[in-house]
Amino acid sequence: GERMAVVHGVVHGRRPYTAPAGIDDVCGCWTARFASTVQRMANAPDTLRLPVDVSPTRYRLTIAPDLESATFSGTVAIELDVHEATDRLVCNAAELEITEATLELIEGPSPEITVTLDEDAEQAHFALDRAIAPGEATLHLRFTGILNDKLRGFYRSTFTDDDGDHTIAVTQF
Repeated sequence: GERMAVVHGVVHGRRPYTAPAGIDDVCGCWTARFASTVQRMANAPDTLRLPVDVSPTRYRLTIAPDLESATFSGTVAIELDVHEATDRLVCNAAELEITEATLELIEGPSPEITVTLDEDAEQAHFALDRAIAPGEATLHLRFTGILNDKLRGFYRSTFTDDDGDHTIAVTQF
């Protein structure tokens, strides 16, 4: 699989995307966590902005950390509103390996997906083998990553208390 990053919030055109009410507990925070990224990208070149033809409406995220090996694995189902026919999806992403990507459509067969990463723009690109029509869809991803110590994304940290030193996995979601 390609090296990828945790999908972290979205920007549509020149305005930040605001997640609607009712987003799952972890996932609602997941979108909100990236205010600084959204602000940085609002003033960035157009290549750093996400297309406006598709927008997320809900995230269902599961992450399983392995503290001993400083890694994690996870899945996410991103419910999408497809506004215009498109043969591509783009998400903000950094430091993940996407091991599986499928697109579930309300009607019709699912397209084949090719995943690539633009490391400079920190984006995951999902090329579809055919255009999908406007409507609802769900992007399902399975991924792995490293619990880094860069204080971004899902990362490793330590603390000391009366019982000694402890390693934990944390995020600023």
